[in-house]
Amino acid sequence: MSSASAAFVREMSNLGYDRAMLILGHERSEESGMKYLGEWISPVIGEIPVTFVDSRDPFDYL
Repeated sequence: MSSASAAFVREMSNLGYDRAMLILGHERSEESGMKYLGEWISPVIGEIPVTFVDSRDPFDYL
């Protein structure tokens, strides 16, 4: 995504158009796959413990 995209959405919003931009970071979007991987790989590797650790959202929103 370029800064021009964000500027376009901001300008359209300022002009009264219903526009928004959603930006999804990879940390949260990959979480469910990593959680499944832990469940899937446990029987494959045997006695080595596997624990999913939630990384939580890296950003604070105001």
